[in-house]
Parts: sequence; C-alpha cells; structure tokens
Amino acid sequence: MLNDANALPMALELVTTATYEREAELIALQLSDVGIEVTVKIGDRATVDALLNDGDFDLLVTGHGGMANPDLDTPSPVWHNEAYQTVYQQSLLAVTDDAKRQSLVWKMQEIIAEELPVLALWHPLMWDIYRPGVVEPFYTMEGVDGGIPLPANKLMFLR
Repeated sequence: MLNDANALPMALELVTTATYEREAELIALQLSDVGIEVTVKIGDRATVDALLNDGDFDLLVTGHGGMANPDLDTPSPVWHNEAYQTVYQQSLLAVTDDAKRQSLVWKMQEIIAEELPVLALWHPLMWDIYRPGVVEPFYTMEGVDGGIPLPANKLMFLR
C-alpha cells in the first residue's frame, strides 16, 4: 500500500524518554521492515512533554497513568473534535445514570479510535494483595491523586 501511494522512501523521527527506549527501538525495527526508516531520539521528560503538547513530532512514545473515570475534557492538546466535545458534555450531565453515561463514554472512545492518532501499545497487569477481614480495598469515585482510582486508598485504613 505504501508503494502504491508512492509514500516510500519515508523517514521519520521517533521521540521518547529513556524509559521507553527499548520499545522505541522495537517500533523502529518493525517499521524498517516495511520501508519506513525511523531515527529514535531520546529526550528528558520535560522536552518530550513539550513536543507532545505542541504537536511537534512525527512519532512519540510516552506513558501516563490510567483513569477508569473518563472525565476527560480533551484527550490530546493537539486534537479537537466538536462531536467528541458534544458527547463529553452530555456525559457530564449523565453522571448519575451509569448506563447512559457508559453508552456516551463508549461513543467518546469510538470517536477517539477513528480520529485521534494515538495507539495504546500495552497496559500492564496490576495486582492488589490484601488480607480480607483486616483491610477491605475500595475505590473512590473521583479517584486519588488527580483522578487515578486505586484500591489502595489510604482511607481504608481508618475505622
């Protein structure tokens, strides 16, 4: 398909931090198999975040904490979609209706999947270990530390 589109040869730069250097190298290797040459550039977190926020990159690998509650006004500083914003606003009005909100959030995810050039490469498994009867983990609706819902909420240690 790339040959038919006269898109080759193609050279891109992939920016990341040292944390994701190995993943960036693997991506570059896989893209070279289809004729896309990728130069991996390693930068510090502040530089990579600035490039991400400005949309000033060809390819970029980064990571972030996840959120189970999709109270996400905009999933990217360089992307805007009116349909997404409309559905997002509707989801805020439906916070007490779980089924309706879930339907709206799925619509938000469909819009992102179709239009936002972001690919989730992996999601780590996370284990939570506790002793039943001694501690009972629970999730806080709006999460802990800026919206990250963790079962290890420190409030579970209070009587």
